[in-house]
Amino acid sequence: MKFIKVITFALVLVPIVCSAQKVKYKDLFPMLNSKNYTDGEPQLLVFLKDPKNAEHANAHLQMGLILDKRFREKDILGDTSAITQAADSAVQMFAKSLTLITEKELKKRDEYYQSFHRRDLRTGEFGIKLSDVQLDIEKKIESVRNRNKDIRTFNTMLHRIQGRYNLSVMIYKQMIERHGDYKELLFLLTPDDMVMLDRMRDNAQGLYALSNDLKKLTKDLGSDSYQGFNSFKFIETYAVDGLEHGDIFSGELDLWDYETWANSTKNDYSAVTDYKNIILDKENEISGAFEKIAQGVDPGTISLHDLEVDGNKYDEDGSARSLLDLRLNQLEVSRLSNPILSASLADSTNIFAQLGVADIIMEKLGSMNTIYSDISAPEKMDLAKLRYAGILETNYGGSTGYDQFVSDLGSWINNERLAWNIRAEEFSEKDKWAVSGEERIPLYEVTESQKYMTKGVHGTETKIAFGVDSETGEGFLVWSGPARGILKKSTMVIGEMDAESTVAKALPTPHFGCYFYDPSSEVNNFFILSTTTMGDLKWSNLITAPHEPVSFRYDESLDQLTVFYFPEDQLPDGEGIAAYVVIDRNGMVR
Repeated sequence: MKFIKVITFALVLVPIVCSAQKVKYKDLFPMLNSKNYTDGEPQLLVFLKDPKNAEHANAHLQMGLILDKRFREKDILGDTSAITQAADSAVQMFAKSLTLITEKELKKRDEYYQSFHRRDLRTGEFGIKLSDVQLDIEKKIESVRNRNKDIRTFNTMLHRIQGRYNLSVMIYKQMIERHGDYKELLFLLTPDDMVMLDRMRDNAQGLYALSNDLKKLTKDLGSDSYQGFNSFKFIETYAVDGLEHGDIFSGELDLWDYETWANSTKNDYSAVTDYKNIILDKENEISGAFEKIAQGVDPGTISLHDLEVDGNKYDEDGSARSLLDLRLNQLEVSRLSNPILSASLADSTNIFAQLGVADIIMEKLGSMNTIYSDISAPEKMDLAKLRYAGILETNYGGSTGYDQFVSDLGSWINNERLAWNIRAEEFSEKDKWAVSGEERIPLYEVTESQKYMTKGVHGTETKIAFGVDSETGEGFLVWSGPARGILKKSTMVIGEMDAESTVAKALPTPHFGCYFYDPSSEVNNFFILSTTTMGDLKWSNLITAPHEPVSFRYDESLDQLTVFYFPEDQLPDGEGIAAYVVIDRNGMVR
């Protein structure tokens, strides 16, 4: 009996437990109708799992509404597959309810469909029409599908932008791997590199427009997940800027402007190409000029002005420009050294002109030596071979030929400097003397005792030497022309002056004039003279000076000279002190 009682109790208990777990829809609907999905959704799931409720029309409609809400709350930047799954589930529930809601359903359970209770515009009566319910559900299905389509479009566009941007970044990094320096990049870009730059530009183009389309689509979707690009940052420092990939899916961000960089790089490359073409043209022009000089024909002037702007911008170390400067200097030395083209050098009677040519050549050879030391440095040689491989191949036979050319050029500079240093010394020595027969008068100031003690020299091409003849005690003036012969010599009695202690200097007058002053004598110690333009003595005077004059002032209108023994702003006031004298046009003291 006890066993029978236990079994009976268990059988009675099972229906009670099942009844406690069973969900009654009339109790659940108020929660669903008030959008209390937190409490209502779990119970609705239990309700629908019961096979008896598989055809419950309103339960499927309510689950569709819940899934629709969840679908619309999903972040459009989230997992696309999860979003699509949510959309499909909502559509499935709406579609199921659409097949289950009939006229019979509306009449039997009209309390579940009061949200569709509205006035019939034709009859004016209030009620629930099946067509209204069906139309509303169909619109919900269409809305879910359209939104899901727009979200897929949004994510597809995001992937397109990310792919385009990533490809630009990849190309940029590949450029950096091959050419770590921007100048090197411009000089060494290959046709394949140009194709890659075009790809970078093409991929970067339209990103901003795509971003604006996405912002509009985001707004239409009622989301604020994607705000678009803040800006495009210009790549200013090559290999430093523009290295970050950027995460388009993060929404609001800055991106590197690869389109502008690609276009700018292509423009710079075009300018460098033009620059290299000018270099090649100048190389050919200089080579042609050497051929003309060898034939005794003046090659004219070759200007490098076209290289200055782009050279300073793209070739700041100036290796190409320096080589052209070197060759132009070599060209000028060759021209000046050619007796057919250099009349001044060919005229052996014009020592002044020969010395001038020698000075110019020595200056140019010195400049060439400095330039050569720079361009022949190993790092400069390597850079030239790297940047100008095409030009070296065309004009020098490649790197090996360029090495030999630079080496030969260095030897030529050294040999020419040695040869011209000897010639310049010869010309310089000849330039120091005015010669006529056996007579040689120094055209430089003499400090050691000898017959002609030159105290001063005036002029350059035609020199006037003046001083004291230590044997006769007379003063002398010597005019020497460019050939350094004695054109004219004048002597004059300058008083009893000591040849070694006497000083002499030129006067600030339109025609040549000078004075002799002997500090060892107290009287008749100052001899002053002036000549005509032809070198004849115009006037002279021997006077006594308290000491050597400190300055002179010439009055051109009166043709008179004021000799100051004291600075003009410090003239003494005492009587008997000679502060200055005035010498008129006839040499008389006033």
